[in-house]
This record gives sequence, structure tokens and C-alpha cells, in this order.
Amino acid sequence: MEFSIGQFSGHSGGEPLRLFDVKFKEHYKSFILQSVIAAVCIFLVKILAGSISNITVVGSLGASTFIAFAMPRMNASRPRQLIGGYSIGSLCGLALNRALLWHEASELQFLDLPPHALLGGVAVGLALFLMSVLNFAHPPAAALALTLVVESNAFAYAGVAMLSIVFVSLVKQLLQGYLMDLL
Repeated sequence: MEFSIGQFSGHSGGEPLRLFDVKFKEHYKSFILQSVIAAVCIFLVKILAGSISNITVVGSLGASTFIAFAMPRMNASRPRQLIGGYSIGSLCGLALNRALLWHEASELQFLDLPPHALLGGVAVGLALFLMSVLNFAHPPAAALALTLVVESNAFAYAGVAMLSIVFVSLVKQLLQGYLMDLL
């Protein structure tokens, strides 16, 4: 389905704006199959997580699952980036979670700044730096780092996130020959 937009902001006007991806008509089975695989992975991840779930951790895993199955050939969906990114995000989040607990116990102030905001920002910045330098770039893992800073059950959440991303990576690798980039 396509239609012309004319003066639509951000659209060059030289070609019609397409409502459906041009690959969908020819590869609709891949679009459906990969979406079902992603849905089953998240269902199983939620079963694995049980009562240990946090909306932001689950959101990070949802975004990672989307990347893994909608763009399986892209760099960000390689196991190195998925697992490495989550490892870095977990380590940064857990380290700054400990710093936050130390801060709360010590009653010190960081220049009258809210410690959750300051340490959350440091967690994301540090995760970004380490993921970039070590070639583990996976954006949803930065959300995990931020979440773990403020969670009282941070180690459990990190463990569930790591097991879940390993599971998603394993499923993706096992099915790699059947997957195509949908985007």
C-alpha cells in the first residue's frame, strides 16, 4: 500500500510513502515467523524470571529480542554484543548500586545532587564508554545498567537478565540460517 504525501515534513516527495515495508509482500512468512519466535522467547523469559521481574529489565530484554530477531545480521544482534553488552551493563549497574548503598549508609552528600540521578547517569555513561571501547555496543544494556543502580534486588535482576539474554542469543544463533533482516 502506498500513497503520496506531498509536502509531508521529512519526506522528500520524490517517491511515495509506503505504509508497508517493500520486503513484506515477498517475505511475509519471515516477518510472521520471526515475530512469533520473538514472542515465544519473551514468553519463556517471563516464565524464567518468575516473580523476579522489573518492568525496565523486561523492557530491555524486549528491545534486545526485537534487535535479535528483526535485525539478526546487524552488529548489535551478534552474541558478542548481546551478552557482552548485558555483562557490561550489569557490572556497571551493580557497581554503582553498591556505591549508592555506601552513600546512603555514609550520609555523605555529592554536591547536594540527588544520588540516584547522579549514579544512574554515571552507570549509563560508564556502560556506554566500556561497551564502545570493548566493542560490546548494545543500547538496551545501558537501560539495564540504569535500572540496577536503584534496585534493592539488583543481583537477582542482573542474574535473570544475563540468563535471559544468553537464552535469546542461543535461540537466535540456532535459527540464524532461517532469519533475515526485516528492517
